[in-house]
Amino acid sequence: RFNLPAMTLYCEYFLDPKRQDIVVEIEHDLEGLPISPPVRLAKYRITDLVGFRSDNGRVEFFKLLCSRIYTSSYEYGEGVTP
Repeated sequence: RFNLPAMTLYCEYFLDPKRQDIVVEIEHDLEGLPISPPVRLAKYRITDLVGFRSDNGRVEFFKLLCSRIYTSSYEYGEGVTP
């Protein structure tokens, strides 16, 4: 049995996400701006997405359902293996 963290993200229509795309979470400073150089906190794969349409039928936002991608056994925590 695996306990895979999931995340729900929202993005605007112009990003045009696809299933199996990868989202990278990066570290931000206290003002909410990305730090330089960027530091990756986690990677997520889009497993499903739902388009939210406006009154005229055009997709305005996407709801992205994501699962975390572990790239090393270190990310699982001490004593836990993938």
